[in-house]
Formats: sequence, C-alpha cells, structure tokens
Amino acid sequence: MDTLKRIRPTPKVAPSPEPTPPSRSPRVKGAYRVLGFLAGALIALPVIGLTAVGPVPFDEMKSALTLPYELRDATFLTVTGDQRYILKRAGWWWFEDIDSSDRFMGPIVRTRDGLIASITRDSTMAPQLVVNGVLAASLPPHATGLAVSPDGTKFAYAYLDNADAARFNDPTAWAVGVYDYALQRTFEAARGFAPFFVDDTHLARATAAGVQSLDFATAEYVRLRDTPFVVATPEAERSPDGSLVALANPGLNQTTVYRISPTDLTVVATYPVIISNAALGPNALYEVRALESGTEIWKYPFDGSAPTRIHTFPVSIRVLSLSL
Repeated sequence: MDTLKRIRPTPKVAPSPEPTPPSRSPRVKGAYRVLGFLAGALIALPVIGLTAVGPVPFDEMKSALTLPYELRDATFLTVTGDQRYILKRAGWWWFEDIDSSDRFMGPIVRTRDGLIASITRDSTMAPQLVVNGVLAASLPPHATGLAVSPDGTKFAYAYLDNADAARFNDPTAWAVGVYDYALQRTFEAARGFAPFFVDDTHLARATAAGVQSLDFATAEYVRLRDTPFVVATPEAERSPDGSLVALANPGLNQTTVYRISPTDLTVVATYPVIISNAALGPNALYEVRALESGTEIWKYPFDGSAPTRIHTFPVSIRVLSLSL
C-alpha cells in the first residue's frame, strides 16, 4: 500500500522592495536647473537675437547664415530705398549695422588700427573725407579712389584737377592728393590716378606712361610698370595686408593683380575683363554685381580657375561695395 506523502507548500517570499533613488541635494537640483536653462537658451537664442535687432526677414537671415567663410570679416556698404547708406557686417544669423549716413558714401577703406574712412558727399555733392564718422577734410571736386597708408597716417585720393567731368576718362586730367591725418592738412602729391601706397613713405599711382611710385622723403619717382593707361580708372584695389594691388586697364580691356615691391610690380593674375567694383583678397579678387534679383558676389581666383558666383544677397540688402 502506497503511503501518501504530505507536500508542504513552498512558502511565498515577499519581493524585495525597489531601491529608493537617493534624494538629490539642493546643489544638484540647482545644477539641473542651470543645464535646463542653458539648453532652452540655446534653442531660443536665434529668437532672442532677432528680437534684439528687430524683425529680420527670413531671406536676410538665410543670407547671413550662408555667407562664405572668406567673407565673414568683410564690411558691406549698402543703401536703402530711401537713400540711406549703411555699413554692415555679418553677425551670427543677421547683418548688423555698424555705421549709417544720409549722405552718399563711396567705397570704404580700413586701417590696421580699426579706423574706417570713406569719401562722402555733402548737400551740394561736394566730396568730403570722413574718418570714423567724423569729417576730416573737404576734398576737390570729383575726388575718388581713396587709399590709406599702412600706418593709417595718410589718405590718398584721385581728383580731376580742372573739375571738368567731360575729361573723366582722360589720364592726363587727373591728380593725386594726400591728406595727412596727423598734421590735418592736404597737399597735391603727383599727377595720375588710382593711387595706392607701396609702404608708409612711398605712394604709387597709374599714369598714361605706366605705374610710378613717389618717395615722400626724397621726392624721387620710380617706375614700377611700363604698361600704359590710355583710359583713366580712378580706383585701385589693395589687399588687406598691402602686398597686392589690382588695376583695371580699359585700354587693354583687362584687370591685373600685381604683387607690390618698392621697385617693381609682379603680375599675379590677369583677367580679360574690367572688374571695377571689387575687393582684393589674398587668393582671389571679389566682384560686386548689382542685379534686379539681388546683389551677387563673384570670385576670381588667382590660380586660373573659372570665376564663380559665391553668394547672392536678397533684394532687401542692396550692396554697393565690400571691403575685406
């Protein structure tokens, strides 16, 4: 006879309680709050920035965000529909205003010490030299082609010495004047146009016979280039470091970039086109093209590759010129 064994039920074991998370100290809680605030600020930063500068259209914000890196430090001279001239530079996601005027402003030049200078026009359209927003000197009629010495003490400009606008293209009708910023006086330096400084004591300019340099100390001339200019082009474009200069020569229908030395100009690049509204960088020439669809920036590399459009501004930002 089988014996039945009593099976004792297995006692139930109570589940272990879930571990209680350690309570955060007030310092830890504060750190979490700070991190949360910073994360929210990063997300909302564009909105805050837009609020700080006023309403910014999306196309202008997009233009600032897509501006090529090589132009991030450039200064842009713009004009509004009511003829107000505004200097702008790229912010993080918008173009910020750094100066403005109701008077006409020509292309600007910048010194290594941060001075910004431009030739403006008063109510009678007489040209004036303005440095950092302050009137420095009244200039002769038709003054243009502003250049600055590397040390920022002298400003050179070209002007029609007989004020006859009909002779604007005549290379013999132009003279080069200099404003001494330290002495606060102007004087005529030489005949010619498209002035640029070789260094602090040598001023070069184009003439009908070529490019010549004047030594301020000895008053002696040195011929840097024999290429003649049969048509005057009042402005020269100089690179920010002062080592390069670009000169347009309508008589040859070309624009040439030269490397500057005290005794010579060495050809770096030549383009079979007149580039009259440009800025010169270390590796390329940049042209401003104003179109109805918006201002375009074109890049002309020195290595011989084809010119390319690298940026287009919306129609709401009418760029007249740029300075690197």
